[in-house]
Amino acid sequence: MGNEAPTLFILHGDFKEKQLIYNLFENDVRVLNLPILQGMRILSSSYGWLGLSNPMTNECCLLNPTSMEIVNLPYLPISCVYTKCILSKPPTDPDCHILFNSANSLEQSFCRIGDEEFCHVKEIDEDGENFRLLRAVGSFNGTIYGIIDPDDVMVTIHFVGKTLEFRPIMMVDGEVDGDGDGDEDEDEVDDDKDEVDVDEDGADENDDDEDDDEDDAVEDDEVDDEDDERWCIPELSCQVSRPYEYMWLIESPQSACSGEVELLLVKKTYLCNYIDDGLDFKVFKIDTDEMTCVELDDIGQRAIFVSHHGSGFCCSSSTKIKSNSIYYTDRYGRYLYIYELEDSTTTSLLPSDLADCDSVISWVEPEVVFSQIIQEL
Repeated sequence: MGNEAPTLFILHGDFKEKQLIYNLFENDVRVLNLPILQGMRILSSSYGWLGLSNPMTNECCLLNPTSMEIVNLPYLPISCVYTKCILSKPPTDPDCHILFNSANSLEQSFCRIGDEEFCHVKEIDEDGENFRLLRAVGSFNGTIYGIIDPDDVMVTIHFVGKTLEFRPIMMVDGEVDGDGDGDEDEDEVDDDKDEVDVDEDGADENDDDEDDDEDDAVEDDEVDDEDDERWCIPELSCQVSRPYEYMWLIESPQSACSGEVELLLVKKTYLCNYIDDGLDFKVFKIDTDEMTCVELDDIGQRAIFVSHHGSGFCCSSSTKIKSNSIYYTDRYGRYLYIYELEDSTTTSLLPSDLADCDSVISWVEPEVVFSQIIQEL
């Protein structure tokens, strides 16, 4: 995302028909008047487009606020349960897919640009009996990643026809499984078979040895099967109990340490029930090449931005943005909170006294430019 911080978008009013934009850098609030945004929730902000849904009418669309171009999507039943959506590609690409996700719903919905209806899918375990939650989803380096409950299995998500494929990342002997074709092993088996066929006279003498070898081979196969495991996030899997929590997968700008773009997992945990106080944040760095997960006590000169609705963001800090901090909002409310990772303290600020306690707040990427700002307060 770079050096620019996202913008805070606030929907308020009895029917969420009023709109405010808060800029952290300039510390100012402006009023919007876009009819298309009235009553909508912003569930994504990427490629300069907003993913919108109306929980009252089940209408969905993609909006480019700069050009005011609108891409209508099919009606999405029970759209109120979805809190974020992911675009596989820019909406100008005819192969763009839009995935609507809710961490608290068993069903995921997606469509392709031009489809007349959504496809609805559920992730089922290997026994075909239990449904599993897609607890977090995010795009990184052109690939959509997800975390599947209850084992916190890391998967890549693929659109195949009218269904979704959740492909676990397999580990073999502690390393990411490659695409080996196994031809070499098959040739070795054929060679061994030929040798046995030629030595027919010594077959009886070697029967016992062959039986022992077969037993050893079976045991080796069982060990190999145990070694082939789906990669789970260890820092989450080791938790004995799972409190009420939210998770975001966020692409971070270049790290000062590694100099590379990183995939971050941000976990917001309510220590008791769903209340404003008593919460904790943890940040993890996921290496998608080595499939390692390391908790970060310090994110350096960076800040993270998350909200209940929509995706999360990360940017470089500045004099106006606190470093090593997480800016977050509640599901409903008028305040913006700042959680400092160094000492786990939280402060709050009120972007605008025009907002009410039932306001819906989302972050919007800085590339999005609203062309119809009517006044500055």
